[in-house]
Amino acid sequence: MKKYSGFLVLCLMLLTTTVLADGGGFDHVAFCKEGKERVAKGNAEGPVQLDAFSVHMGVSMSCSERLMIFHTQMKVDPYEMPANWPEVKQRQWNSAMCSDVNRNVVANGWTLRAVFTFKNGFQKSFDANCASGS
Repeated sequence: MKKYSGFLVLCLMLLTTTVLADGGGFDHVAFCKEGKERVAKGNAEGPVQLDAFSVHMGVSMSCSERLMIFHTQMKVDPYEMPANWPEVKQRQWNSAMCSDVNRNVVANGWTLRAVFTFKNGFQKSFDANCASGS
């Protein structure tokens, strides 16, 4: 397993490479095609160690559902986390996913979801909320 080497940055670059149609509208087909290609390349690199407690396992993408899921495996159980970790993770996820360009992806109906799977199997997910002020 590799140490964090910018894989998540690559995934975020995918989102900042929003594909616009000739008329200036969001092109879901082109976005999905390019997204699936980049996701496949990134996932082929294998898991990426993010820090002492988490491993980025990869990204999945459903074009029909307009959904991208970023999968993270936690090396701890949820009760070992600080009590406020869900609020902190939600803020961090919104910050990472709600840049100007990524906000365009969400505004055009895509869900950008982080799923954390803990050592005991418990899962917690966070959807990017890019409403004003997020």
